[in-house]
Amino acid sequence: MSRFTLSLILLAAMAASVSSSATEWLYMPAEWGSTTVHGFQDDFSSGSLNPAWTLAGSPAFTLDTTNGLLKVHNVAGDPNHLLYIPRDGGGDLIDYTGGTQEVLMRIRVTAFAYDQSQGPRGGPAVAVNTTDSRGINLHFQAATNNGDGTGLGKFSLLNDQVAWGPDLSRDGQQVRWDPNEWYWLRLEYKDGVASAKAWLADGQTPEPLAWDTTWTPESRVGWAGIAATSGALAEFDVDYILIKSAKLDLITVGGKLTSAIPEPATMSLLALGGLALLRRKRA
Repeated sequence: MSRFTLSLILLAAMAASVSSSATEWLYMPAEWGSTTVHGFQDDFSSGSLNPAWTLAGSPAFTLDTTNGLLKVHNVAGDPNHLLYIPRDGGGDLIDYTGGTQEVLMRIRVTAFAYDQSQGPRGGPAVAVNTTDSRGINLHFQAATNNGDGTGLGKFSLLNDQVAWGPDLSRDGQQVRWDPNEWYWLRLEYKDGVASAKAWLADGQTPEPLAWDTTWTPESRVGWAGIAATSGALAEFDVDYILIKSAKLDLITVGGKLTSAIPEPATMSLLALGGLALLRRKRA
């Protein structure tokens, strides 16, 4: 066997190995890729904001068409939300405000004050009314403040302008977050109970099987969407959102993600590219 043939065999084996290992470490949310659900999803890559997105509060939201992201900016006012309020072909509201709502979001913090006054915040929201923008939220929050613009992050539930709920915890420890890291956040509101969890959206971390925290706040009825900060520095990138409700149309869950881990097929193509280069060198 020639050295060239042996090299080809080794590269092919590497391609198979990379593909196999990618399959082992690639984790996505439970619905991703093939599940059909009643809901709405947006990966913010269409070049314009879906007209069903409706502002409730201060204008904290802009579309980054270059990178396919929704930017959530620092604004005053409390509370501030961007809500999904759809209409049918005849212009009538599709009212999903009653019953179970669930929001899944891929989001990262880009700037944060670590101000423990609880002003800096942001994340998914459910049961938000349009009159005063109050609802139930899962927020990025400051756990500690080092006094130098850094600190430790945590996740907390909030019933707007009524009460803070519990922090997210797992195995007896607070669930933490770091700036500029992508996270999946899931918030459900069912029969008056808010359930929430958060985990790294790095493709190597599986979704926790159980909720990190449940809470029974004052009852709310309203729309689902995205919450922004309330007067203190907190800025975010939202890459993807899924809103689930039995009153919405059937969709297949999936979308284009920013900085996503390559699919196994992509990894295999990279290795096959190496084969092509080797053949070219041989020629």
